[in-house]
Amino acid sequence: LVISTFGIGIVYSLLETDIRAIFALYYFDLGPDVYPGFARWVVALDLILRLPGELLHQYEALVPTNPVFYKACTSGVAYTFGDFVSQIYQGRTLASLDLPRSFRSGAAGFIGHGPLCHYWMLTMEQYLDFGGAWWGTGVKVLADQTVWSLYLNAMYSFLIGTLAFRAPGDVWRDVRATSWPALRSSWRFWPFVHCISFSHAVPLDLK
Repeated sequence: LVISTFGIGIVYSLLETDIRAIFALYYFDLGPDVYPGFARWVVALDLILRLPGELLHQYEALVPTNPVFYKACTSGVAYTFGDFVSQIYQGRTLASLDLPRSFRSGAAGFIGHGPLCHYWMLTMEQYLDFGGAWWGTGVKVLADQTVWSLYLNAMYSFLIGTLAFRAPGDVWRDVRATSWPALRSSWRFWPFVHCISFSHAVPLDLK
């Protein structure tokens, strides 16, 4: 119930204008000359198909106004949803989901990932871009998948352990135990993604 209510609230806040517009198509009778029978669902479908692009443009407009905050929010949502999906994949049902774990994961993304990744991207663009050289993307990927990945994995283990009020010694053991396995797992996927996301094809605000 909590998840459903929260999810419905988020969806409505994002789609409020379009939902109201679609509702108005069917609520107000403007006559067959303005809206013949088939036209209402055509307009409604057009509004729905426009949503992905409109949401992306809204996000693009918001990020430059406060990049650290909005990137923190983006990471927080992604980490929360990622943990939620992970628990479902592990066989948990909605009744047995560990919601505090998902919220701790989201807090770790909000605190330790989004804000610092913003400055990490700026640092790479300034010192590892080499004037736009094509091979600069490879240098960025190498730096990201060594130094930065070690930090992100350690940060995540530290924050979720600390937020769960675990003993510092146990948290430190988790950090050490997960560093190498997490780094190896990262190498199976992220280098290929970052060859695109670190390139000049993606605007800095969306990296």
